[in-house]
Amino acid sequence: MTLLHRYICGAFLRFFCLGLTLFASLYFLIELFDRLDNFLDWGVFWGDAAIYMLLRLPRMVHLMVPMACLAASVLAFSSLSRSNEILAMRAAGIAPLRLAGSLCLLGMVACMLLLLAQEYLLPVANQSYRVMWRTRMQRTTDEDTLGRLQRGPLWYRGPNRLWQVQRSFPLDNRLVGVTIFVMDVTGDIRQRYDAAEALWEAKEWALLRGTVRRFDSEGGFDGPPEHFVARRVAFPETPAAISAVPKKLDEMGMRELLAYARQLRRRGIPETHHMVEWHSRIAFAAVCILMAGFGVPLALRSNRVGGMARAVAVTMVGGLSYWVLHTMAIACGHSGQCPPLLAAWTGNIALSCSGVYLAWRTR
Repeated sequence: MTLLHRYICGAFLRFFCLGLTLFASLYFLIELFDRLDNFLDWGVFWGDAAIYMLLRLPRMVHLMVPMACLAASVLAFSSLSRSNEILAMRAAGIAPLRLAGSLCLLGMVACMLLLLAQEYLLPVANQSYRVMWRTRMQRTTDEDTLGRLQRGPLWYRGPNRLWQVQRSFPLDNRLVGVTIFVMDVTGDIRQRYDAAEALWEAKEWALLRGTVRRFDSEGGFDGPPEHFVARRVAFPETPAAISAVPKKLDEMGMRELLAYARQLRRRGIPETHHMVEWHSRIAFAAVCILMAGFGVPLALRSNRVGGMARAVAVTMVGGLSYWVLHTMAIACGHSGQCPPLLAAWTGNIALSCSGVYLAWRTR
């Protein structure tokens, strides 16, 4: 790497650290004041409030990294322009746009760090602050259940019954994808219930859209399966005993998210939300590379007509525009209006096209 490239990278890193600290601090203060009423109303200990906010900090920093990359790129080249160093480069026959490659390499480093954080750091932090919110802040009465997170199918052993549940919704007293094995005193299976849903109503279960199979003493089928639309069974197991809080999408690592989506696909359950989330994480990390490169022509063009103040304003508008477009595209993906891959990468494609256009105008 030449001396000039090292000089540009040094300026980028200084502004990146400054911008990331500023953006994350603003986000932190907004979140703190938003939660302050809850902390005071619920009588939360200040130590618990501090731990909760610290657990939220990794997500705040993660969301601000692309914006910090854009701000660092713009401010680095704006400062060079103010000191006439860009003019000296042009006089020496060096095209400023060629220096964008060094910033893109730094953007790749930021991209890799975000992917590692999404795999190992953020899922743990997100799980921890949500469990703390339910148990330490809201003080939910059934802390044992709502503090437990569902990882794959749930298994529960009751008196002469074995439950398997694909998804549980404890606050709604509802189970999805239920299989119940009814056994005799010797442990042999005598009945099997398969139901799409199970609802806890009036201290008994209502099984919806399923079948009942009965087995003889030899383990074979005792007649054909019986289909039902709704059936009530007086099993004493309660939703609180069986249920757990389903893991949210941002509480799964990249590999776990993809594996769970494939598992849902094999069972015939729509996996759209999980695939949109998986693609969006890669796209969000990759946008750091685009932001670092996009800032160079943005800064050069802005400084021609408005100086540093205009460059900063255009940076904010550009970053917020990407965020709005990315969020809208992800919402369309979750609703099934566009494929997951297109939903995740729409913002990146738009940013790439804008960067190419600006580079062509400023060459």
